[in-house]
Amino acid sequence: MTHLDKSLPVPDRVEDLLKQMTIEEKVAQLCCILPTQLMGAVIPDPQLLSKFMKHGLGRVTQFGSISWESPLESTKLANGI
Repeated sequence: MTHLDKSLPVPDRVEDLLKQMTIEEKVAQLCCILPTQLMGAVIPDPQLLSKFMKHGLGRVTQFGSISWESPLESTKLANGI
């Protein structure tokens, strides 16, 4: 778990982490999803999180595209994810 050692140089930590990742996890880092794809009856929906983030996810984007009543609702979704 060299990648967790903050006293080591970043390139060494990155190399260690990449060696531990599966090809599926690496490919997942290239993917992007809209937050609306993770919303169901429960926000965020645990089943959708499991489906779309099985191997991780590079980024969830465009939280501002959701029409919430307040920025607090977007923040709750982001923190839930």
